[in-house]
Amino acid sequence: MTQHLTEWVARYGLAAVFVGTFFEGESILVAAGVLAGEGALHPLSIWATAASGAWLGHLAWFLAGRWLGRERLQSRWPWLGERLAEADRIIQRHPGRAIFILQYLYGVRMIGATAFGLTRLSLGRFLSYQAPNCLVWAALVGSIGYFLGEAGARFFHGWGAWLWLVASVALVVWLVRRLKPEHRTTRMIA
Repeated sequence: MTQHLTEWVARYGLAAVFVGTFFEGESILVAAGVLAGEGALHPLSIWATAASGAWLGHLAWFLAGRWLGRERLQSRWPWLGERLAEADRIIQRHPGRAIFILQYLYGVRMIGATAFGLTRLSLGRFLSYQAPNCLVWAALVGSIGYFLGEAGARFFHGWGAWLWLVASVALVVWLVRRLKPEHRTTRMIA
């Protein structure tokens, strides 16, 4: 798989990087970093293209969430209303953290951006947090391929992808518990 992605990026260049990062992107970006390390692509071009692809992808998925509409989903699945309200409270209180975390969760960036679109977070605020986040993400993940070469690419295609996914899920669970307001019940003594 690593070889196929590297060949695909070598063949289609920055277009492959843009399309790959629009959807998810870690694997494509690492493959592009490998090629940059070999001198086949320019690292700054990869960085700018990947950050733009990720940012525009997040915009598209956020707008898809707005288009789907909170009310439409709640009318179909009433239990979702309470969960969306809770997510809204957390996101409104910690938008920067929530958006930052979304960027580094392997395999859930599209779903996460769509979920942000279902909240009451404004589009402008979402995009203003996403812009620097995408720039840092593209530099970090592209550097993995650039400096680690094929070893970095294999990490994202072998057991490392599963490790990254498990770490992502664990981080989300930890953060949800940490950011969730404490519910205290008071006992009435008769």
